[in-house]
Amino acid sequence: MKQTKQRFAAAALAAAVCASLAGCSSPDSSSSQQSSSQPAAASSPAPSSSASSSPSEAAPEMEGNLYLQGLPIVKDPVKYSVMVSKSALDKSSSFSEKEILKEAEKATNVQFDWMEVPASGWTDRVNIVFASGDLPDAIFGNVDIVPNSRALMEVTDEMLSKYMPNLNAFLEKNPLIKAKITAPDGKIYSLPTGEDSSPWSILSDALYINTEWLNKLGASMPTTTDEFYEVLMKAKEAGDLNGNGAVDEIPFGFSELGGFSIRSMFGSFGVINTSHYNNVENGKVFFAPADERFYEGLKYLNKLFAAGLMDTEGFSQPRAQYNSKSLSDPPVYFVLSAGTIGNTVAAGQIDNYQHILPLKGPNGDQLTRRSDNSSTYAMRNMITSACQDPAPLLRWMDYCMSDVTMFLNWRQGAENVGWKWADEGKTNWTRITDPAAPGYNNNDEFRFTTGFMGETAFLYVFDEGRDISSDPLTLRKVETADAYAPYFQKEIIYTDLLQSSDVTKEITLLFADIDTYMKSFVAESVTNGIDDAKWQEHLNQLQKLKVDDYVAIYQGMYDRQPK
Repeated sequence: MKQTKQRFAAAALAAAVCASLAGCSSPDSSSSQQSSSQPAAASSPAPSSSASSSPSEAAPEMEGNLYLQGLPIVKDPVKYSVMVSKSALDKSSSFSEKEILKEAEKATNVQFDWMEVPASGWTDRVNIVFASGDLPDAIFGNVDIVPNSRALMEVTDEMLSKYMPNLNAFLEKNPLIKAKITAPDGKIYSLPTGEDSSPWSILSDALYINTEWLNKLGASMPTTTDEFYEVLMKAKEAGDLNGNGAVDEIPFGFSELGGFSIRSMFGSFGVINTSHYNNVENGKVFFAPADERFYEGLKYLNKLFAAGLMDTEGFSQPRAQYNSKSLSDPPVYFVLSAGTIGNTVAAGQIDNYQHILPLKGPNGDQLTRRSDNSSTYAMRNMITSACQDPAPLLRWMDYCMSDVTMFLNWRQGAENVGWKWADEGKTNWTRITDPAAPGYNNNDEFRFTTGFMGETAFLYVFDEGRDISSDPLTLRKVETADAYAPYFQKEIIYTDLLQSSDVTKEITLLFADIDTYMKSFVAESVTNGIDDAKWQEHLNQLQKLKVDDYVAIYQGMYDRQPK
């Protein structure tokens, strides 16, 4: 381990005592220094209480100071310097005072000097550390991996299989997650963290309709684009549906600037207006707004707008302005775009709004937009090139993933305070959000303070014990996501996979001009109409914007990702 800053004076002293040998305070320097390339064996899938053995048992296998199985992880204590992002919700005096970390230190013999950085200043501090080259042994927090990869240690497949059996087994079952953490050069520099337990996260946007008004109109839930037009027209012609004495109802509300989009509506015509505008069919990437089906979608949306069925401010209003309408009670929107209805309409109106399934278009198309992230896992745990003895640290990270109850205690706080088992068989668990833990404003504050939350070394790798937190608003979004799932586009370009710096730069430059133009073009076409001449002008403009080059880059991205 490399001596870092004055903040790590204790670590520096320990290193001096060890004659600057890698990350240990062992009196036996030869046993404490390990090469990052040295073979290793897997740790046990669940933590054991001790690495000692009775006279009748074989002595535990070791490599120098490192036990290859069980606890402790090392015979003589080792110490690592770690820069970690500290959430504003974390009210602890320091990480070193967290009881859960103290207990882990006793169990593993792995110690830490924590360099705690407020989350608000994290990015600036990370940039300074990489620019100076004065690196800690590890960093737990968001880092731009590709441009800083030379300062990070590669975690090889051999290391994963021998030092991190729990994580390795998870990655073998989830090759897309492994692809997400793999850099363009084919190497892994950062390990994933988090829990992919949000089934609603795949949902980009949905349409919700006021069923109370629908019943007043004597109408049925629309299932096609024609039926959608007809029911919106009925709402417009009905007058005072909300009963406030004024005709202030708006048949269809949306906010392109606020993220409450009409992008998915193009799916009724066979294409999706994705955030990057590209679609995939039979492995071939194409620019959706250059497709005739996109043209048909524009004409349909203009039909709605010209009939006075869409919010005239839909393309210009920011989120706050949209919310001032959507959250009104009595409501003004009959149909509206939302990610989750619970955050978009007034509390007393939530039950009156139900999702509309993706509308079937004139040719039978019925697609909707989904998130283009491969997962919700984040890459937040890196060992740097300054670390001379990574094996114990890798084993420590895997130890944190070795038992579901331990994981939950670390991530959610103490059992029956921050979380609880939802059934006797311990097959599912749920967060406890009410009442708040004693002495805390809310349970998020409790779990960030007492646990090891935020940018952590932990990954939820367990098949059992899935989160079934029963917040009714979350369940509403889960319900909508499940209903929309059959209509998500089948072939996805995953935009969260790591790309080379050159690819990222080229995409950024091309996208800036394309996105500015496309937002203006869609708004103009929907509000003022579009014809064949304007469509041809649009196609000519796309050529000037080098859309073919842009598509080629995304084709390369798609070809490289696991299928």
